[in-house]
Amino acid sequence: MQLLDEGQAAPGQGQHPPTHHDNNNVVNGLEAVKLRSTGSEYLPNGRLSPARDRSPIRRDLGRDNVAMSPQVYNKLKTMTSAVQAAEDQIRDLRATLRDTLRENRPSLVPETGAVATSWGTRRQANGHANGYTSLNGSPKDKGSAPASPGKNAKKQLRDKEFAVRNSPLTDLFAVNHISTIYHVAVVVLIILVLKTLVDDLVAHGTINMSVGLIWHCFGGFHRVITIWLVMMLATMVQYVAFTNWAQRRQHFPVLARRCWDWAFLAALLVFDAALLTLPVLRMLHYAMPFASSFALLTEAVRLLMKTHAFVRSNTPRALTDGSCPGFSHYLYFMFAPTLVYSDNYPRTPSIRWRVVACHMLEVVGCVFYCSFLAERYILPLYRDFGNHPVVPLEVFSNVMAAVLPSGLAFVCSFYLLLHSWQNAWAEMMRFGDRMFYMDWWNQGSFSAYYRTWNVLVQDWLYSYIYKDVVHMGFGGVPARFAIFGISAVMHEFILGFTLRFFYPALYVFFGIIGLLLSFLSVSQDGSSAVGNIGLWLSLFLGDGILVSLYMMEHFARENCAQVIDSSWDLFVPRSWNCTSLLGQTS
Repeated sequence: MQLLDEGQAAPGQGQHPPTHHDNNNVVNGLEAVKLRSTGSEYLPNGRLSPARDRSPIRRDLGRDNVAMSPQVYNKLKTMTSAVQAAEDQIRDLRATLRDTLRENRPSLVPETGAVATSWGTRRQANGHANGYTSLNGSPKDKGSAPASPGKNAKKQLRDKEFAVRNSPLTDLFAVNHISTIYHVAVVVLIILVLKTLVDDLVAHGTINMSVGLIWHCFGGFHRVITIWLVMMLATMVQYVAFTNWAQRRQHFPVLARRCWDWAFLAALLVFDAALLTLPVLRMLHYAMPFASSFALLTEAVRLLMKTHAFVRSNTPRALTDGSCPGFSHYLYFMFAPTLVYSDNYPRTPSIRWRVVACHMLEVVGCVFYCSFLAERYILPLYRDFGNHPVVPLEVFSNVMAAVLPSGLAFVCSFYLLLHSWQNAWAEMMRFGDRMFYMDWWNQGSFSAYYRTWNVLVQDWLYSYIYKDVVHMGFGGVPARFAIFGISAVMHEFILGFTLRFFYPALYVFFGIIGLLLSFLSVSQDGSSAVGNIGLWLSLFLGDGILVSLYMMEHFARENCAQVIDSSWDLFVPRSWNCTSLLGQTS
Protein backbone atom coordinates (compact mmCIF):
# COMPACT_ATOMS: atom_id res chain seq x y z
CA MET A 1 0.00 0.00 0.00
CA GLN A 2 1.34 3.46 -0.89
CA LEU A 3 1.82 5.50 2.27
CA LEU A 4 3.21 8.80 0.90
CA ASP A 5 1.69 11.08 -1.64
CA GLU A 6 3.36 13.82 -3.64
CA GLY A 7 3.94 16.96 -1.61
CA GLN A 8 3.57 15.06 1.69
CA ALA A 9 6.36 15.25 4.28
CA ALA A 10 8.35 12.16 5.13
CA PRO A 11 8.28 10.77 8.67
CA GLY A 12 9.96 13.12 11.06
CA GLN A 13 9.89 16.06 8.65
CA GLY A 14 7.38 18.73 9.45
CA GLN A 15 5.00 16.46 11.38
CA HIS A 16 1.87 18.07 12.78
CA PRO A 17 -0.80 16.80 15.19
CA PRO A 18 -3.84 15.03 13.66
CA THR A 19 -6.54 17.41 12.52
CA HIS A 20 -10.31 17.00 12.28
CA HIS A 21 -9.82 15.97 8.66
CA ASP A 22 -7.42 13.23 9.78
CA ASN A 23 -9.96 11.93 12.32
CA ASN A 24 -12.54 11.72 9.57
CA ASN A 25 -10.05 9.77 7.50
CA VAL A 26 -9.59 7.35 10.40
CA VAL A 27 -13.33 6.76 10.78
CA ASN A 28 -13.90 6.37 7.08
CA GLY A 29 -10.88 4.14 6.79
CA LEU A 30 -12.24 1.86 9.50
CA GLU A 31 -15.56 1.73 7.72
CA ALA A 32 -13.83 0.97 4.43
CA VAL A 33 -11.85 -1.89 6.00
CA LYS A 34 -15.03 -3.31 7.52
CA LEU A 35 -16.87 -3.01 4.23
CA ARG A 36 -14.12 -4.79 2.32
CA SER A 37 -14.24 -7.66 4.85
CA THR A 38 -18.04 -8.01 4.77
CA GLY A 39 -18.77 -7.12 1.17
CA SER A 40 -21.38 -4.53 2.18
CA GLU A 41 -22.01 -1.46 0.09
CA TYR A 42 -23.56 0.69 2.82
CA LEU A 43 -22.19 2.03 6.05
CA PRO A 44 -23.93 1.37 9.38
CA ASN A 45 -25.32 4.94 9.38
CA GLY A 46 -26.98 4.39 6.00
CA ARG A 47 -24.41 6.29 3.88
CA LEU A 48 -22.97 4.87 0.69
CA SER A 49 -19.66 3.08 1.15
CA PRO A 50 -16.47 4.96 0.19
CA ALA A 51 -15.99 2.61 -2.75
CA ARG A 52 -19.33 3.78 -4.15
CA ASP A 53 -19.25 7.37 -2.88
CA ARG A 54 -17.83 9.62 -5.62
CA SER A 55 -17.28 12.73 -3.48
CA PRO A 56 -13.75 14.15 -3.86
CA ILE A 57 -13.05 13.90 -0.15
CA ARG A 58 -13.59 10.13 0.37
CA ARG A 59 -13.49 8.64 -3.09
CA ASP A 60 -9.98 7.20 -2.66
CA LEU A 61 -10.57 5.72 0.81
CA GLY A 62 -12.30 2.63 -0.53
CA ARG A 63 -9.38 1.70 -2.78
CA ASP A 64 -6.25 -0.17 -1.89
CA ASN A 65 -4.06 2.90 -2.52
CA VAL A 66 -4.99 5.11 0.43
CA ALA A 67 -3.05 8.34 0.88
CA MET A 68 -2.61 9.23 4.54
CA SER A 69 0.06 10.20 7.06
CA PRO A 70 1.99 7.54 9.02
CA GLN A 71 0.32 8.65 12.27
CA VAL A 72 -3.13 8.20 10.77
CA TYR A 73 -2.15 4.87 9.26
CA ASN A 74 -0.78 3.55 12.56
CA LYS A 75 -3.86 4.74 14.41
CA LEU A 76 -6.06 3.10 11.80
CA LYS A 77 -4.14 -0.14 12.07
CA THR A 78 -4.35 -0.11 15.88
CA MET A 79 -8.08 0.61 15.88
CA THR A 80 -8.72 -2.07 13.28
CA SER A 81 -6.91 -4.62 15.42
CA ALA A 82 -8.92 -3.50 18.45
CA VAL A 83 -12.18 -3.86 16.53
CA GLN A 84 -11.19 -7.33 15.36
CA ALA A 85 -10.29 -8.35 18.92
CA ALA A 86 -13.59 -6.98 20.20
CA GLU A 87 -15.50 -8.95 17.57
CA ASP A 88 -13.64 -12.11 18.58
CA GLN A 89 -14.52 -11.50 22.22
CA ILE A 90 -18.18 -10.96 21.33
CA ARG A 91 -18.26 -14.24 19.44
CA ASP A 92 -16.69 -16.04 22.39
CA LEU A 93 -19.19 -14.45 24.79
CA ARG A 94 -22.09 -15.49 22.58
CA ALA A 95 -20.85 -19.06 22.42
CA THR A 96 -20.40 -19.15 26.20
CA LEU A 97 -23.87 -17.68 26.72
CA ARG A 98 -25.43 -20.27 24.44
CA ASP A 99 -23.73 -23.09 26.32
CA THR A 100 -24.82 -21.64 29.66
CA LEU A 101 -28.43 -21.29 28.54
CA ARG A 102 -28.41 -24.82 27.15
CA GLU A 103 -27.14 -26.19 30.47
CA ASN A 104 -29.53 -24.15 32.64
CA ARG A 105 -32.60 -24.29 30.40
CA PRO A 106 -34.53 -26.76 32.63
CA SER A 107 -34.47 -24.26 35.48
CA LEU A 108 -36.01 -21.49 33.46
CA VAL A 109 -39.70 -21.06 34.34
CA PRO A 110 -41.86 -18.58 32.37
CA GLU A 111 -43.47 -15.86 34.37
CA THR A 112 -47.18 -16.19 35.05
CA GLY A 113 -49.20 -13.80 32.96
CA ALA A 114 -46.43 -13.11 30.49
CA VAL A 115 -47.73 -12.44 27.02
CA ALA A 116 -46.72 -15.21 24.65
CA THR A 117 -45.92 -13.80 21.26
CA SER A 118 -45.83 -17.05 19.31
CA TRP A 119 -47.30 -20.40 20.29
CA GLY A 120 -44.62 -22.24 18.36
CA THR A 121 -41.81 -20.84 20.49
CA ARG A 122 -43.52 -22.13 23.62
CA ARG A 123 -43.52 -25.77 22.60
CA GLN A 124 -41.68 -28.04 24.97
CA ALA A 125 -40.48 -31.59 24.40
CA ASN A 126 -43.01 -33.74 22.53
CA GLY A 127 -45.09 -30.66 21.81
CA HIS A 128 -46.06 -29.80 25.38
CA ALA A 129 -46.83 -26.19 26.06
CA ASN A 130 -49.97 -26.31 28.15
CA GLY A 131 -48.70 -23.97 30.81
CA TYR A 132 -47.34 -26.33 33.45
CA THR A 133 -44.19 -25.68 35.45
CA SER A 134 -42.48 -28.18 37.68
CA LEU A 135 -41.28 -27.51 41.17
CA ASN A 136 -37.78 -28.72 40.48
CA GLY A 137 -37.52 -27.60 36.86
CA SER A 138 -36.88 -31.04 35.41
CA PRO A 139 -37.46 -31.08 31.67
CA LYS A 140 -39.32 -34.37 31.95
CA ASP A 141 -41.89 -32.68 34.15
CA LYS A 142 -42.93 -30.32 31.40
CA GLY A 143 -44.56 -33.15 29.54
CA SER A 144 -48.13 -34.01 30.22
CA ALA A 145 -47.28 -37.02 32.33
CA PRO A 146 -44.16 -37.03 34.51
CA ALA A 147 -41.72 -39.85 34.68
CA SER A 148 -42.40 -42.72 37.01
CA PRO A 149 -42.36 -41.12 40.46
CA GLY A 150 -39.90 -42.27 43.02
CA LYS A 151 -39.28 -41.03 46.50
CA ASN A 152 -39.33 -37.40 45.25
CA ALA A 153 -42.56 -37.78 43.27
CA LYS A 154 -44.34 -34.99 45.08
CA LYS A 155 -41.59 -32.54 44.21
CA GLN A 156 -41.70 -33.48 40.54
CA LEU A 157 -45.41 -32.86 40.04
CA ARG A 158 -46.11 -29.63 38.24
CA ASP A 159 -48.75 -26.96 38.67
CA LYS A 160 -50.84 -25.21 36.07
CA GLU A 161 -49.55 -21.80 34.98
CA PHE A 162 -51.93 -19.50 33.11
CA ALA A 163 -50.66 -16.95 30.59
CA VAL A 164 -52.11 -14.71 27.91
CA ARG A 165 -51.73 -16.70 24.70
CA ASN A 166 -53.71 -17.53 21.59
CA SER A 167 -54.93 -20.86 20.37
CA PRO A 168 -52.52 -22.46 17.88
CA LEU A 169 -54.90 -22.09 14.95
CA THR A 170 -55.43 -18.41 15.76
CA ASP A 171 -51.71 -17.76 15.33
CA LEU A 172 -51.52 -19.99 12.27
CA PHE A 173 -54.43 -18.22 10.58
CA ALA A 174 -52.51 -14.96 10.96
CA VAL A 175 -50.06 -16.34 8.37
CA ASN A 176 -51.25 -15.70 4.83
CA HIS A 177 -50.25 -19.15 3.59
CA ILE A 178 -52.27 -20.91 6.30
CA SER A 179 -55.26 -18.57 6.02
CA THR A 180 -55.37 -19.35 2.30
CA ILE A 181 -55.69 -23.05 3.12
CA TYR A 182 -58.60 -22.15 5.41
CA HIS A 183 -60.23 -20.19 2.60
CA VAL A 184 -59.74 -23.11 0.20
CA ALA A 185 -61.44 -25.44 2.70
CA VAL A 186 -64.42 -23.08 2.87
CA VAL A 187 -64.59 -22.94 -0.93
CA VAL A 188 -64.48 -26.75 -1.15
CA LEU A 189 -67.36 -26.92 1.33
CA ILE A 190 -69.40 -24.45 -0.70
CA ILE A 191 -68.75 -26.29 -3.96
CA LEU A 192 -69.62 -29.63 -2.35
CA VAL A 193 -72.93 -28.27 -1.08
CA LEU A 194 -73.77 -26.63 -4.41
CA LYS A 195 -73.00 -29.83 -6.31
CA THR A 196 -75.27 -31.85 -4.04
CA LEU A 197 -78.08 -29.31 -4.31
CA VAL A 198 -77.87 -29.34 -8.10
CA ASP A 199 -78.02 -33.15 -8.09
CA ASP A 200 -81.14 -33.03 -5.91
CA LEU A 201 -82.76 -30.46 -8.15
CA VAL A 202 -82.09 -32.51 -11.28
CA ALA A 203 -83.03 -35.90 -9.80
CA HIS A 204 -85.95 -35.01 -7.52
CA GLY A 205 -86.95 -31.49 -8.48
CA THR A 206 -86.46 -30.29 -4.88
CA ILE A 207 -83.60 -28.94 -2.76
CA ASN A 208 -82.60 -30.55 0.54
CA MET A 209 -80.39 -28.28 2.67
CA SER A 210 -80.02 -30.87 5.49
CA VAL A 211 -81.76 -28.43 7.81
CA GLY A 212 -84.39 -31.01 8.69
CA LEU A 213 -81.81 -33.25 10.36
CA ILE A 214 -80.48 -30.33 12.41
CA TRP A 215 -84.00 -29.35 13.44
CA HIS A 216 -84.75 -32.92 14.48
CA CYS A 217 -81.51 -33.45 16.44
CA PHE A 218 -81.92 -30.19 18.39
CA GLY A 219 -85.59 -30.74 19.16
CA GLY A 220 -86.72 -29.70 22.63
CA PHE A 221 -83.67 -27.51 23.15
CA HIS A 222 -85.72 -25.06 25.23
CA ARG A 223 -86.04 -27.81 27.83
CA VAL A 224 -82.26 -28.21 27.77
CA ILE A 225 -81.89 -24.53 28.64
CA THR A 226 -84.40 -24.84 31.50
CA ILE A 227 -82.65 -27.87 33.00
CA TRP A 228 -79.29 -26.13 32.58
CA LEU A 229 -80.51 -23.13 34.59
CA VAL A 230 -81.59 -25.46 37.39
CA MET A 231 -78.17 -27.14 37.38
CA MET A 232 -76.44 -23.75 37.55
CA LEU A 233 -78.56 -22.74 40.54
CA ALA A 234 -77.62 -26.03 42.21
CA THR A 235 -73.93 -25.23 41.78
CA MET A 236 -74.52 -21.87 43.48
CA VAL A 237 -76.10 -23.71 46.40
CA GLN A 238 -73.03 -25.91 46.56
CA TYR A 239 -70.83 -22.81 46.88
CA VAL A 240 -72.91 -21.62 49.84
CA ALA A 241 -72.67 -25.06 51.44
CA PHE A 242 -68.90 -25.19 50.96
CA THR A 243 -68.28 -21.76 52.50
CA ASN A 244 -70.61 -22.60 55.37
CA TRP A 245 -68.74 -25.85 56.03
CA ALA A 246 -65.32 -24.15 55.86
CA GLN A 247 -66.23 -21.33 58.25
CA ARG A 248 -68.23 -23.30 60.81
CA ARG A 249 -65.72 -26.11 61.23
CA GLN A 250 -63.21 -23.69 62.77
CA HIS A 251 -65.47 -23.26 65.82
CA PHE A 252 -66.03 -26.97 66.50
CA PRO A 253 -63.96 -29.19 68.78
CA VAL A 254 -61.89 -31.95 67.22
CA LEU A 255 -64.47 -34.75 67.40
CA ALA A 256 -67.35 -32.58 66.21
CA ARG A 257 -65.13 -31.20 63.46
CA ARG A 258 -64.49 -34.70 62.12
CA CYS A 259 -68.20 -35.49 62.13
CA TRP A 260 -68.86 -32.18 60.36
CA ASP A 261 -66.26 -33.02 57.71
CA TRP A 262 -67.70 -36.47 57.06
CA ALA A 263 -71.20 -35.06 56.83
CA PHE A 264 -70.10 -32.51 54.25
CA LEU A 265 -68.27 -35.20 52.27
CA ALA A 266 -71.40 -37.36 52.20
CA ALA A 267 -73.51 -34.39 51.11
CA LEU A 268 -70.97 -33.59 48.39
CA LEU A 269 -71.12 -37.14 47.01
CA VAL A 270 -74.92 -37.01 46.99
CA PHE A 271 -74.79 -33.70 45.14
CA ASP A 272 -72.40 -35.09 42.52
CA ALA A 273 -74.60 -38.13 41.96
CA ALA A 274 -77.71 -35.96 41.65
CA LEU A 275 -75.95 -33.63 39.21
CA LEU A 276 -75.53 -36.58 36.83
CA THR A 277 -78.72 -38.51 37.59
CA LEU A 278 -81.43 -35.84 37.44
CA PRO A 279 -80.50 -34.56 33.94
CA VAL A 280 -80.60 -38.16 32.68
CA LEU A 281 -84.06 -38.69 34.15
CA ARG A 282 -85.38 -35.47 32.60
CA MET A 283 -83.79 -36.32 29.28
CA LEU A 284 -85.46 -39.73 29.21
CA HIS A 285 -88.77 -38.29 30.38
CA TYR A 286 -88.92 -35.78 27.53
CA ALA A 287 -87.39 -38.22 25.00
CA MET A 288 -84.87 -35.64 23.85
CA PRO A 289 -83.23 -36.31 20.47
CA PHE A 290 -79.53 -36.82 19.85
CA ALA A 291 -78.02 -33.30 19.86
CA SER A 292 -80.15 -32.03 22.75
CA SER A 293 -79.31 -35.09 24.87
CA PHE A 294 -75.62 -34.78 24.05
CA ALA A 295 -75.54 -31.08 24.97
CA LEU A 296 -77.38 -31.65 28.27
CA LEU A 297 -75.20 -34.55 29.43
CA THR A 298 -71.98 -32.86 28.33
CA GLU A 299 -72.95 -29.79 30.32
CA ALA A 300 -73.78 -31.91 33.36
CA VAL A 301 -70.33 -33.52 33.22
CA ARG A 302 -68.70 -30.11 32.74
CA LEU A 303 -70.44 -28.68 35.81
CA LEU A 304 -69.43 -31.76 37.81
CA MET A 305 -65.79 -31.25 36.82
CA LYS A 306 -66.04 -27.53 37.65
CA THR A 307 -67.49 -28.05 41.12
CA HIS A 308 -64.97 -30.78 41.92
CA ALA A 309 -62.12 -28.52 40.80
CA PHE A 310 -63.36 -25.69 43.02
CA VAL A 311 -63.80 -27.87 46.11
CA ARG A 312 -60.53 -29.75 45.57
CA SER A 313 -58.51 -26.56 45.02
CA ASN A 314 -59.89 -24.67 48.02
CA THR A 315 -60.18 -27.48 50.57
CA PRO A 316 -56.53 -27.20 51.79
CA ARG A 317 -56.84 -23.55 52.81
CA ALA A 318 -60.35 -24.15 54.14
CA LEU A 319 -58.92 -26.80 56.45
CA THR A 320 -56.14 -24.43 57.49
CA ASP A 321 -57.92 -21.17 58.31
CA GLY A 322 -61.46 -21.52 56.96
CA SER A 323 -60.96 -18.95 54.21
CA CYS A 324 -62.80 -19.25 50.89
CA PRO A 325 -62.66 -17.25 47.66
CA GLY A 326 -65.35 -14.70 47.01
CA PHE A 327 -68.50 -15.48 45.08
CA SER A 328 -67.30 -13.38 42.14
CA HIS A 329 -64.29 -15.70 41.73
CA TYR A 330 -66.56 -18.74 41.80
CA LEU A 331 -69.05 -17.26 39.35
CA TYR A 332 -66.34 -16.28 36.88
CA PHE A 333 -64.81 -19.75 37.09
CA MET A 334 -68.14 -21.39 36.31
CA PHE A 335 -68.34 -19.51 32.99
CA ALA A 336 -64.63 -19.28 32.11
CA PRO A 337 -63.40 -21.76 29.47
CA THR A 338 -61.16 -23.71 31.85
CA LEU A 339 -61.60 -26.66 34.20
CA VAL A 340 -58.70 -25.80 36.54
CA TYR A 341 -59.56 -23.37 39.32
CA SER A 342 -57.48 -20.30 40.12
CA ASP A 343 -58.26 -17.16 42.09
CA ASN A 344 -56.94 -15.02 39.25
CA TYR A 345 -56.72 -15.59 35.52
CA PRO A 346 -54.92 -13.51 32.89
CA ARG A 347 -57.44 -11.19 31.23
CA THR A 348 -57.55 -9.35 27.93
CA PRO A 349 -58.22 -5.59 27.99
CA SER A 350 -61.53 -5.61 26.08
CA ILE A 351 -64.12 -7.74 24.29
CA ARG A 352 -63.87 -7.88 20.51
CA TRP A 353 -67.46 -8.54 19.54
CA ARG A 354 -66.53 -8.97 15.91
CA VAL A 355 -64.30 -11.90 16.88
CA VAL A 356 -67.17 -13.37 18.91
CA ALA A 357 -69.51 -13.08 15.93
CA CYS A 358 -66.99 -14.75 13.61
CA HIS A 359 -66.51 -17.69 15.97
CA MET A 360 -70.27 -18.12 16.42
CA LEU A 361 -70.68 -18.09 12.66
CA GLU A 362 -68.06 -20.83 12.47
CA VAL A 363 -70.05 -22.85 15.02
CA VAL A 364 -73.17 -22.63 12.86
CA GLY A 365 -71.18 -23.56 9.76
CA CYS A 366 -69.60 -26.59 11.45
CA VAL A 367 -73.00 -27.83 12.66
CA PHE A 368 -74.39 -27.53 9.14
CA TYR A 369 -71.33 -29.27 7.65
CA CYS A 370 -71.54 -32.22 10.08
CA SER A 371 -75.26 -32.55 9.37
CA PHE A 372 -74.56 -32.47 5.65
CA LEU A 373 -71.92 -35.21 5.92
CA ALA A 374 -74.16 -37.41 8.06
CA GLU A 375 -77.27 -37.11 5.91
CA ARG A 376 -75.53 -37.42 2.55
CA TYR A 377 -72.74 -39.91 3.15
CA ILE A 378 -73.25 -41.85 6.40
CA LEU A 379 -76.97 -42.38 7.06
CA PRO A 380 -77.71 -43.84 3.59
CA LEU A 381 -75.18 -46.62 4.28
CA TYR A 382 -76.99 -47.99 7.34
CA ARG A 383 -80.58 -46.75 7.19
CA ASP A 384 -81.82 -50.19 6.03
CA PHE A 385 -79.61 -52.22 8.35
CA GLY A 386 -81.57 -55.21 9.67
CA ASN A 387 -84.15 -55.29 6.90
CA HIS A 388 -82.16 -57.82 4.89
CA PRO A 389 -79.34 -60.31 5.52
CA VAL A 390 -75.94 -58.74 5.97
CA VAL A 391 -72.99 -59.79 3.83
CA PRO A 392 -69.57 -59.35 5.51
CA LEU A 393 -68.07 -57.84 2.36
CA GLU A 394 -70.94 -55.38 2.22
CA VAL A 395 -70.31 -54.40 5.83
CA PHE A 396 -66.62 -53.92 5.10
CA SER A 397 -67.46 -51.80 2.04
CA ASN A 398 -69.81 -49.61 4.07
CA VAL A 399 -67.20 -49.15 6.79
CA MET A 400 -64.61 -48.02 4.25
CA ALA A 401 -67.17 -45.71 2.64
CA ALA A 402 -67.82 -44.13 6.05
CA VAL A 403 -64.13 -43.56 6.86
CA LEU A 404 -63.64 -40.31 4.95
CA PRO A 405 -66.89 -38.52 5.97
CA SER A 406 -66.44 -39.70 9.56
CA GLY A 407 -62.88 -38.37 9.63
CA LEU A 408 -63.99 -35.04 8.20
CA ALA A 409 -66.79 -34.86 10.77
CA PHE A 410 -64.20 -35.59 13.50
CA VAL A 411 -61.98 -32.70 12.36
CA CYS A 412 -65.00 -30.43 12.03
CA SER A 413 -66.23 -31.36 15.53
CA PHE A 414 -62.80 -30.57 16.96
CA TYR A 415 -62.83 -27.17 15.28
CA LEU A 416 -66.36 -26.50 16.53
CA LEU A 417 -65.94 -27.53 20.18
CA LEU A 418 -62.31 -26.78 21.00
CA HIS A 419 -61.58 -23.79 18.78
CA SER A 420 -64.65 -21.79 17.75
CA TRP A 421 -66.87 -22.38 20.78
CA GLN A 422 -64.13 -22.05 23.41
CA ASN A 423 -62.59 -18.97 21.78
CA ALA A 424 -65.99 -17.30 21.54
CA TRP A 425 -66.55 -17.76 25.28
CA ALA A 426 -62.98 -16.78 26.07
CA GLU A 427 -63.45 -13.54 24.15
CA MET A 428 -66.74 -12.77 25.90
CA MET A 429 -65.20 -13.53 29.32
CA ARG A 430 -61.92 -11.73 28.43
CA PHE A 431 -60.13 -14.96 29.34
CA GLY A 432 -56.51 -14.66 28.29
CA ASP A 433 -55.20 -18.24 28.25
CA ARG A 434 -56.67 -19.81 25.12
CA MET A 435 -54.43 -22.86 24.85
CA PHE A 436 -57.44 -25.20 24.67
CA TYR A 437 -55.50 -27.62 22.51
CA MET A 438 -52.04 -27.92 20.99
CA ASP A 439 -50.67 -29.04 17.66
CA TRP A 440 -51.99 -32.59 17.95
CA TRP A 441 -52.08 -32.81 14.15
CA ASN A 442 -48.25 -32.77 14.09
CA GLN A 443 -47.75 -35.59 16.58
CA GLY A 444 -46.39 -39.00 15.65
CA SER A 445 -47.60 -41.12 18.56
CA PHE A 446 -50.82 -41.65 20.48
CA SER A 447 -49.06 -40.71 23.69
CA ALA A 448 -48.34 -37.22 22.35
CA TYR A 449 -51.76 -37.05 20.69
CA TYR A 450 -53.64 -37.67 23.95
CA ARG A 451 -51.62 -34.94 25.65
CA THR A 452 -52.26 -32.32 22.97
CA TRP A 453 -55.72 -33.14 21.60
CA ASN A 454 -57.85 -31.71 24.43
CA VAL A 455 -55.82 -29.60 26.85
CA LEU A 456 -58.93 -28.54 28.79
CA VAL A 457 -59.79 -32.06 29.92
CA GLN A 458 -56.13 -33.10 30.08
CA ASP A 459 -55.39 -30.32 32.58
CA TRP A 460 -58.30 -31.38 34.78
CA LEU A 461 -57.37 -35.06 34.69
CA TYR A 462 -53.78 -34.28 35.56
CA SER A 463 -54.49 -31.68 38.27
CA TYR A 464 -57.22 -33.56 40.14
CA ILE A 465 -56.80 -37.25 39.26
CA TYR A 466 -53.19 -37.97 38.35
CA LYS A 467 -51.62 -35.86 41.09
CA ASP A 468 -53.96 -37.17 43.78
CA VAL A 469 -53.33 -40.79 42.81
CA VAL A 470 -49.56 -40.20 42.85
CA HIS A 471 -49.75 -38.39 46.19
CA MET A 472 -51.52 -41.43 47.64
CA GLY A 473 -48.42 -43.45 46.76
CA PHE A 474 -49.70 -45.52 43.84
CA GLY A 475 -47.14 -44.32 41.29
CA GLY A 476 -47.38 -42.99 37.77
CA VAL A 477 -48.62 -46.10 35.92
CA PRO A 478 -51.70 -46.64 38.15
CA ALA A 479 -52.39 -42.92 37.87
CA ARG A 480 -52.38 -43.20 34.09
CA PHE A 481 -54.75 -46.16 34.27
CA ALA A 482 -57.04 -44.09 36.50
CA ILE A 483 -57.01 -41.22 33.99
CA PHE A 484 -57.93 -43.44 31.05
CA GLY A 485 -60.52 -45.35 33.06
CA ILE A 486 -62.35 -42.26 34.29
CA SER A 487 -62.18 -40.60 30.89
CA ALA A 488 -63.52 -43.69 29.12
CA VAL A 489 -66.36 -44.09 31.63
CA MET A 490 -67.42 -40.46 31.21
CA HIS A 491 -67.34 -40.77 27.42
CA GLU A 492 -69.41 -43.94 27.59
CA PHE A 493 -71.85 -42.32 30.03
CA ILE A 494 -72.52 -39.41 27.67
CA LEU A 495 -72.72 -41.49 24.52
CA GLY A 496 -74.67 -44.37 26.08
CA PHE A 497 -77.52 -42.25 27.44
CA THR A 498 -77.51 -40.08 24.33
CA LEU A 499 -78.02 -43.10 22.05
CA ARG A 500 -80.23 -44.94 24.58
CA PHE A 501 -78.09 -48.07 24.53
CA PHE A 502 -74.71 -49.13 25.94
CA TYR A 503 -72.40 -50.40 23.25
CA PRO A 504 -68.84 -50.55 24.66
CA ALA A 505 -67.12 -49.87 21.35
CA LEU A 506 -65.87 -46.46 22.47
CA TYR A 507 -64.69 -47.89 25.79
CA VAL A 508 -62.73 -50.63 24.00
CA PHE A 509 -61.19 -48.21 21.52
CA PHE A 510 -60.46 -45.43 23.98
CA GLY A 511 -60.06 -47.11 27.36
CA ILE A 512 -58.17 -50.24 26.29
CA ILE A 513 -56.58 -49.83 22.87
CA GLY A 514 -55.94 -46.12 23.43
CA LEU A 515 -54.29 -46.83 26.78
CA LEU A 516 -51.99 -49.45 25.26
CA LEU A 517 -51.08 -47.20 22.34
CA SER A 518 -50.28 -44.35 24.74
CA PHE A 519 -47.22 -46.30 25.91
CA LEU A 520 -45.89 -46.57 22.35
CA SER A 521 -43.88 -43.96 20.47
CA VAL A 522 -42.55 -44.21 16.92
CA SER A 523 -39.62 -41.89 17.53
CA GLN A 524 -38.01 -40.16 20.46
CA ASP A 525 -39.77 -36.86 19.79
CA GLY A 526 -42.95 -38.50 18.56
CA SER A 527 -43.10 -36.34 15.46
CA SER A 528 -41.67 -38.45 12.63
CA ALA A 529 -43.36 -38.49 9.24
CA VAL A 530 -44.15 -42.20 9.48
CA GLY A 531 -45.63 -41.80 12.94
CA ASN A 532 -47.72 -38.81 11.90
CA ILE A 533 -49.10 -40.64 8.86
CA GLY A 534 -49.86 -43.65 11.04
CA LEU A 535 -51.63 -41.46 13.59
CA TRP A 536 -53.87 -39.83 10.99
CA LEU A 537 -54.60 -43.18 9.35
CA SER A 538 -55.54 -44.67 12.73
CA LEU A 539 -57.78 -41.72 13.57
CA PHE A 540 -59.67 -41.85 10.28
CA LEU A 541 -60.04 -45.64 10.33
CA GLY A 542 -61.02 -45.62 14.00
CA ASP A 543 -63.64 -42.93 13.44
CA GLY A 544 -65.07 -44.85 10.49
CA ILE A 545 -65.29 -48.09 12.47
CA LEU A 546 -66.83 -46.43 15.53
CA VAL A 547 -69.42 -44.52 13.52
CA SER A 548 -70.30 -47.68 11.58
CA LEU A 549 -70.71 -49.77 14.73
CA TYR A 550 -72.93 -47.22 16.44
CA MET A 551 -74.96 -46.65 13.27
CA MET A 552 -75.58 -50.37 12.79
CA GLU A 553 -76.67 -50.76 16.41
CA HIS A 554 -78.93 -47.69 16.23
CA PHE A 555 -80.78 -48.84 13.13
CA ALA A 556 -80.86 -52.45 14.35
CA ARG A 557 -82.86 -51.24 17.33
CA GLU A 558 -85.24 -49.53 14.95
CA ASN A 559 -85.56 -52.33 12.40
CA CYS A 560 -85.14 -55.47 14.53
CA ALA A 561 -87.28 -57.08 17.18
CA GLN A 562 -86.29 -56.92 20.83
CA VAL A 563 -84.25 -59.96 21.83
CA ILE A 564 -84.39 -59.73 25.64
CA ASP A 565 -87.64 -58.54 27.18
CA SER A 566 -86.05 -56.74 30.11
CA SER A 567 -83.85 -53.79 30.97
CA TRP A 568 -80.85 -55.90 30.00
CA ASP A 569 -81.79 -55.22 26.39
CA LEU A 570 -80.01 -51.87 26.78
CA PHE A 571 -76.73 -53.72 27.34
CA VAL A 572 -77.07 -56.50 24.73
CA PRO A 573 -76.09 -55.46 21.19
CA ARG A 574 -79.13 -56.07 19.01
CA SER A 575 -77.11 -55.77 15.80
CA TRP A 576 -75.44 -59.10 16.62
CA ASN A 577 -78.74 -60.99 16.77
CA CYS A 578 -80.89 -59.12 14.29
CA THR A 579 -79.55 -60.85 11.18
CA SER A 580 -76.96 -63.50 10.50
CA LEU A 581 -73.46 -62.22 9.97
CA LEU A 582 -72.31 -65.45 8.33
CA GLY A 583 -72.66 -64.15 4.79
CA GLN A 584 -76.17 -65.12 3.72
CA THR A 585 -76.93 -63.81 0.25
CA SER A 586 -80.31 -62.67 -0.84
